Amino acid sequence: MTRHLALPRTEPTPPERAVAHLTTCLALVRPVGMPEADAADWLHTAAGDVAHLPEDILVDACREARRTCTHHAQIVPTIIRDGEVRLRQRRTIRAAMEPAPADAPKLAAPEPWMPTPEELAQLHRDAAARLSADR
Repeated sequence: MTRHLALPRTEPTPPERAVAHLTTCLALVRPVGMPEADAADWLHTAAGDVAHLPEDILVDACREARRTCTHHAQIVPTIIRDGEVRLRQRRTIRAAMEPAPADAPKLAAPEPWMPTPEELAQLHRDAAARLSADR
């Protein structure tokens, strides 16, 4: 049975979904005096900075931001720092999993190896010596 592994996703998060995830972060540290219009501007601007991340990575990075950020100015840098590391890893894995192009050079099959009679005799002597040493 052949198993085909799915390539890790790298497509960006839709902007409206990025705003939704960022809203959960801003809710924890939003300054009391920040008007609703300013919060909306912040969310849309921040979404533009982080929406390049795949949504599952963005969700995890937002979770980290909610755990560690104490000011709204820390949210985007935290998400980018956490998310970019994972995105680079994912791109590396994806590149390694992609099939080679059809025109990629192929290695020639190795020559079959058969031990010579002398090599067989030496292997036999070595095995016998190890057996007698173990006794």
